[in-house]
Amino acid sequence: MKAKKHGVYKKAVEFYAAKRICKQNFLKYYKRYKNSGEDINSLLPHKTGRKFKYIFEYHAEIIDKVIILRQKAYNKEDISDILKQRDHIDISASSVYRFLKKLRLDCLNMAIKQDK
Repeated sequence: MKAKKHGVYKKAVEFYAAKRICKQNFLKYYKRYKNSGEDINSLLPHKTGRKFKYIFEYHAEIIDKVIILRQKAYNKEDISDILKQRDHIDISASSVYRFLKKLRLDCLNMAIKQDK
């Protein structure tokens, strides 16, 4: 269209209106297509959103300590504090919660509640 050789559309605005696509989306996909070396697979939708990290970004020893403390019925804040004070491991309560959630230890079972 820039060279004015297109038979149907004289302006880009006409093309966007005919294809029912907004200018920003077209330019986003066109730029992605050009940057990929004109690979047709680059036009497929990409996964967006959070990029989850592996649960084992900490050493296995730390995770084992978290599991042992949880079996003693400590909550996430207590586990975080104990590891900071006793073992000098700087781990946040939210990280402990993520471990417990992934390992399905976030809910105390009846045996642990009775021991507590």
